Amino acid sequence: MNDEKNLDMNVINEIFNEIPLPSFVCKKIGKDVILHNYNKKAKVILDNNPGFLKGKSINDSLKAYPSIFENITRCLKKKTPLSQEMIYTQEQTNIEYNLHLKYIFIQQDFVLILLRRVKELKSLERKIKKTEEIYRYLFDYSISSMAFHEVVYDSNKKPINYKITDVNPMFEKVMSLKREEVIGKLITKVFHVEEPTNLEIYAKVAETLEPTSFVFYSDILNKYFKTSAFSFEKGSFITVFEDISDQIKAELKLIESEKKFRSIIENTSDAIVIVGFEANYLYVSPQFLELLGLLELDYNSSIFQTIHPKNLEKFKKIYSKCVEQKSVLSNKVYELRLQNSKKSVIWVSLASKNYYNDEGAVIGFINSIRDITERKEAEQKVIEYEKDLRKLNEELEQRVKDRTNELLESENKYREIIERNYDAYFEIDGHQKITFVNNRICQLLEYQMEEMLGLNVKDIIYPLHINRVVEKGKVLWEKELPQMIFEFDVLSKHGKQIPVETALYLKFDSKRKKTGFYGLSREINVIKLLRESEEKFLATSEQTFMGIAIYQDDRIKYANKALHDLTGYPFEESKNWDLKKIGEIIHPDDKDFVRNQYQKKKQGEPDHLSNYEFRIITKSGRVIWVDHYTNIITFNGKPAILTTYINIDEKKRAQEKIMESELKLREAFRLNEIYKDIFTHDINNILQNILTSVELNMHYLKHELDGKEQEFHLNLIKHQVRNGALLVSNVKRLSQIEQSSIDLETIDMIPILKVAIDFVLEQFQDRSINIEIKKECEDARVLASKLMLDIFQNLLFNSVKHNFQPDVKVTITITNQGVDNKEFVKLEFSDNGIGVEDVRKDEIFQREIKGDRSVSGIGFGLLLTKKIVELYCGKIWVEDRIKGDYSQGSKFVLLFPRAI
Repeated sequence: MNDEKNLDMNVINEIFNEIPLPSFVCKKIGKDVILHNYNKKAKVILDNNPGFLKGKSINDSLKAYPSIFENITRCLKKKTPLSQEMIYTQEQTNIEYNLHLKYIFIQQDFVLILLRRVKELKSLERKIKKTEEIYRYLFDYSISSMAFHEVVYDSNKKPINYKITDVNPMFEKVMSLKREEVIGKLITKVFHVEEPTNLEIYAKVAETLEPTSFVFYSDILNKYFKTSAFSFEKGSFITVFEDISDQIKAELKLIESEKKFRSIIENTSDAIVIVGFEANYLYVSPQFLELLGLLELDYNSSIFQTIHPKNLEKFKKIYSKCVEQKSVLSNKVYELRLQNSKKSVIWVSLASKNYYNDEGAVIGFINSIRDITERKEAEQKVIEYEKDLRKLNEELEQRVKDRTNELLESENKYREIIERNYDAYFEIDGHQKITFVNNRICQLLEYQMEEMLGLNVKDIIYPLHINRVVEKGKVLWEKELPQMIFEFDVLSKHGKQIPVETALYLKFDSKRKKTGFYGLSREINVIKLLRESEEKFLATSEQTFMGIAIYQDDRIKYANKALHDLTGYPFEESKNWDLKKIGEIIHPDDKDFVRNQYQKKKQGEPDHLSNYEFRIITKSGRVIWVDHYTNIITFNGKPAILTTYINIDEKKRAQEKIMESELKLREAFRLNEIYKDIFTHDINNILQNILTSVELNMHYLKHELDGKEQEFHLNLIKHQVRNGALLVSNVKRLSQIEQSSIDLETIDMIPILKVAIDFVLEQFQDRSINIEIKKECEDARVLASKLMLDIFQNLLFNSVKHNFQPDVKVTITITNQGVDNKEFVKLEFSDNGIGVEDVRKDEIFQREIKGDRSVSGIGFGLLLTKKIVELYCGKIWVEDRIKGDYSQGSKFVLLFPRAI
């Protein structure tokens, strides 16, 4: 559909020009009124009055006719039409006209003036009516959809929606909606959406009365529309739109058909090499020359000459097969070695696609080549490191295995002692019923286990001692004492009276509710035998490599030599340590966990852990990891907690090194993907701009159009090439920062600033640029490196690139500033550019995290700048040059530690 058929701003302007009356639009500015616009009929009058020009004051142009200014002012104030008849004399011809002036209020600052000779009034009215009929005809029968709207505001005069006030028949046809269904309704109700489409654009047109055109895609209709929006009155706007879906689809098909060009675009982040069937070079990118260390390429040479001998034969076979079938074998990416001009080995990844001529025949191959030397070297280092770790792990596993065998041997000795223990264990519920017993109590009382379960505990207590036992249990229950130890007699199944010593404890459920009792009993006659058993245990524990300790009454009652060797604290120093002193050797990060498990074990809670790992701090201050095991035993006639400790520090350290190495590799891969993605996006934008400018210049040359437009687009190409060069430089710098450390030295910033200024002035020779340095301190030396030049070049480059003023002004102010008792050098880069909105002041430095592709022109520059500043332990942020008004320009503020 042709653009001239659209009812857009051009049509409206044409209607205005074709009004058969001399017509003027005047605008009030302050207390004055200027001529804002006029049509063709009015131009005849203006040609004979050279002093009456567009943009000039009415008072200055028409001093002889003060009534015109007065009537314009009155019309603006009353907002109603006014009429006037007067005699007007042209300056050049001295011809007098008897005129009728009609003043029509348009909006707050505009008045339309229609002139007509009195004798022609009726004729002109007929012409005006005919013009209105033409306008209505265009509206009703236009092949473009057209709609009138009013903006809806909230209480704060913020636009929140808009409603339709009129539509033409083509709108009804395109939208499949009847006029009566949409008139007076909100756009969100008409199309059943939550947010009004393009509200921000339309509200701006209704506010500024400045027309605009754009293309947008409608999800509802699944169509693309080219839309023009304009307004003659604040708060309302008119839209004229055309369905260009077919055109867009045709363009997409065209892009699809140009595979060879898009292949180059998609791979410009790598070296591009196009070769023919004879392995001859058809094209190479600068990156390929840089990769080989060459200034220029001999196009008579072959790509085979750059392949390393170890990969040459295999590469030739694959290449021959591709040439034979005139197509690449697959989309497979090959890794091989090249050799540069110095015969050094370069590892690359190579991906190939077919290269077509204009007739669509394959005539060669496009090769995307990426330098992966550093990755290969890193992989080799990782392989070697993994071998070392695997060897170390095997050694650790063997040591753990040896120690485990020792532990099993020690545990067998310990188990033998436990199995000889004569303690009888039992549990009683809240109704005094026996719910659990061990074999020892069955042996002591001559019962089978199933016979004892369910018995009332009074059935096995000597009758004369029942009241005493019940009273003890009652005290323990009511006062919730930790334990109760007392003696009484029990009766065996056959009536034998047996004196026992019993330790009785309260039993709780998972909600800390009392549910009964449990206890340990021993025959008083065997106490001597038990003491002998404990002596054997102590003798055994002194021979094991494990650290062993017994805790009773919240104190250390016993610790073997291995534990003293592990902690570095001798027996005399650690004996009778309480819980507080014991907690001092536990690592602060593990204290709460260990204390919680100890209390659960002591109270017999079911969710406690018997085996876990934590860190201790030895007497020398060394932090080591230990594997810890606990169990409840009877010691010196009372319950105690037995613990063992095994040094597993070497194993934990090895695991941490493996994890740290893995994290570094993952982070390196993540950053590589982020930089590749952002770089590809930005370079594509640059190349697209260059392509568009080339196509426009070809069009201008073909049609011999305005040379200024050609010059403009040639400058645009030059600027885009410069942007690309800076982008590549920034990516290279980012890679250097990520992969190596930076040594800092004392640097005077003034000479570096001057170099950066010369660089920017040379790059923008076609711009009027004034860069001023204001040094308000004596010492501008900081701790930095040669990367400081990149900071200044990027900041100055952005100040010029994002500045559309005819005269670019940048002021660099240098002062000293103290922050938190530290001395800094403060730099402020102030410019008169487009500024940075508040919502973007943090985002412009965080592109790595957000990957914000909508922020064009930022690229890697500010990301690189922020990283370098942080390497110098400095800070960077952006402010408004004029506080509260970002549109007046930006002020980038940097703080660097001052060199002492």
